[in-house]
Amino acid sequence: NGARYHAYWQFYCLPYAVLSLAYVLEGAEARLRVGQQRLLYAGVIVWLVVASAITLWSRYTQPSGYVAKTLSQWQFFL
Repeated sequence: NGARYHAYWQFYCLPYAVLSLAYVLEGAEARLRVGQQRLLYAGVIVWLVVASAITLWSRYTQPSGYVAKTLSQWQFFL
């Protein structure tokens, strides 16, 4: 439930997601040619970068109610 409020939960889960994805890709690698493997890896890297960028952009442009409330409480000290 705390992940719902934390802006960077995606980055905490990233190492586990990458390792799991690597395990799946290793199994698929044997079935693909070299050119297809490179294309698959490039697609995965692009997907991770785009998903991370979208998360950061949405968190900074549209902060959650929890973040807005916390900032208003600490505004005097910032």
